[in-house]
Amino acid sequence: MIYRSYIFSLILNLLTSQILFSQQKEPNVKPSDARGIYAIWYGEDTSILSIPYIKGGQIVLQWANVEIAEGKYDFSLMDKELKYMSDKGKWTTVQINGNQKPKWLYKKVPTHSEKLSHQIGDNEGTLMYWHPTFINAYTNFLKAYAEHLKKSKYLPFVVGVRMNFNALGTEHITVPAEKRSLDQWKVPNSVEQGMEWTEQISKDYQTKITDEYIKDFDGIKLFMRNKIPAEEVKKYQDEFVTGKLMLFHTSSEMEPRGPGAETKYDLFYKYCRNGKTLAYAEPWADAWGFHGPKKDSRWTGPSQWTYWRVLSDLNAGVSLIAVYTQDLRVAELGAQRKGVDAKQYQKQFQRAYKFGAFYAGYHASPEVSPGAWVAFRHNEKNLMTKNGLNEFTGNYTFLMKQILPDETIWKDVINVGDDSQRFGAWAKILPQGKQIKIELSELFASSLKGKPSVIKVIYFDGKPCVFQTTFGKEKIKTTMNGTGKWKTLEIPIDKSNFLKMEDGAHISFSSITGDITFHMVNVERGNGIPSDVKNVSAKFQGDKLNLKWQNSLDYDIDKIGIYKNNKQLQLEPSCENEAIVKGVSKKDVAEIKIKTIDEAGRISTGVLISNFLK
Repeated sequence: MIYRSYIFSLILNLLTSQILFSQQKEPNVKPSDARGIYAIWYGEDTSILSIPYIKGGQIVLQWANVEIAEGKYDFSLMDKELKYMSDKGKWTTVQINGNQKPKWLYKKVPTHSEKLSHQIGDNEGTLMYWHPTFINAYTNFLKAYAEHLKKSKYLPFVVGVRMNFNALGTEHITVPAEKRSLDQWKVPNSVEQGMEWTEQISKDYQTKITDEYIKDFDGIKLFMRNKIPAEEVKKYQDEFVTGKLMLFHTSSEMEPRGPGAETKYDLFYKYCRNGKTLAYAEPWADAWGFHGPKKDSRWTGPSQWTYWRVLSDLNAGVSLIAVYTQDLRVAELGAQRKGVDAKQYQKQFQRAYKFGAFYAGYHASPEVSPGAWVAFRHNEKNLMTKNGLNEFTGNYTFLMKQILPDETIWKDVINVGDDSQRFGAWAKILPQGKQIKIELSELFASSLKGKPSVIKVIYFDGKPCVFQTTFGKEKIKTTMNGTGKWKTLEIPIDKSNFLKMEDGAHISFSSITGDITFHMVNVERGNGIPSDVKNVSAKFQGDKLNLKWQNSLDYDIDKIGIYKNNKQLQLEPSCENEAIVKGVSKKDVAEIKIKTIDEAGRISTGVLISNFLK
């Protein structure tokens, strides 16, 4: 019986994965201009916004700092930050949080002396947010907030306003059972006592505030937190379908923590992956698990967690992927994180975020998407919390899926390779004599017809084995060398014509000898030749040639090479943007190029530095 139950569970999960894919079959919408990577929690250090692949940032204010006296509002700081984002040409979200409430409320609303949420920043304690005076104050504030924003000339740079209930702190809403009795709540003079907190009171408050947001912010798009009751989703369904309401959450991770978290991702699937509205995802914690004073455990390394968190968001239909600034500093500077030397993770972080920037927002736009992919994985439970999962147990997919039956081995296939490469948190093993069959989105496949494309296959080069890639009439064998590293095979196609084979697959992989471990198959537009660097500058100082450049936005650039007459002089890591070349003279300049090299070893055309010598 245990075996039968296990097999039934596996079939059910695979069918669920197929159903999720088919339910989203062939949407074809215009991708949002705001799609991409967003920097968050950078404070006054806005230099992080200058990273080329960063699409936008955030504006975060506290209610207390805007409502400076009862009914008196000062939005000058918001205006200043909006102007800054406009001048930078960056999109932004706007949120006014409730960690700090206006001081006058503590004189007119009952309070609990304790902070009933770690998000509460006021020393006075916790306000009774369901009290009529509090509700009236907050709804009046929302009216003023919306009216001011509508008049702003910088409104076109606002991708959306985050809806905050600002009840207990910013996000929390539930009063602990042992803190609900009214005798624990201090009532100011001449103020009526409120009612004891109940679940229904909480729901009524959320409905009241949501309705106020929708009414007041007419003409401004709103992000609603996706942890909302099912009846609320149904009530606002028209707003989701038309894109008036968008969805966001602040608990994005490489996999849902359990069935409760899966319901959040379900909403992304239902309204965002199919292109009806946008999703914005902020991580629960940074790559090491830090969020505020807390630290979560991690079952895989920071490079793999970072990369798979991006894949998880893309799989769910997230168009705006928010990243902690601490993690972006690792990607750009190799900066230390909580005393950890993160230089070793720099290029893997950078490539993960560039991959996200490359694909974000194209999940429902197959005719213009830069590519399609499937990342192989399967798990029955969250490996950190040990909670069982019901739906998000299979591959992460993007305009591509694996055809059933699944002949791979996936159980306990985790942490393949080391954390110097970002791929191996999960993988699937293809046994000798078995096949993996891949089906592309029909619209994506047809959009490639007659045009160049490249098939990229990421596999673990564990032992000397042979596998075959088949598409159309082409059959390409790959011999592995046993290096113990993840490798990328690239197969360029001059004129694409992805037709389904007899088994329904566009592409298939067969293990000829040995067991092959696969991470991803990816089909991308173009010839696969990596892009060159830009904005080159070159200057001689004595016998040294100083070079600077802006790196390509290609996510899989592995190294930067300096060449003379096609002979390699030196190599630089892909995350570097300058180099000093010794042993060359000014007469050599006409023969020197900067070239990029991708993870498959393909080399760009190169940039001749003589055009940029000062």
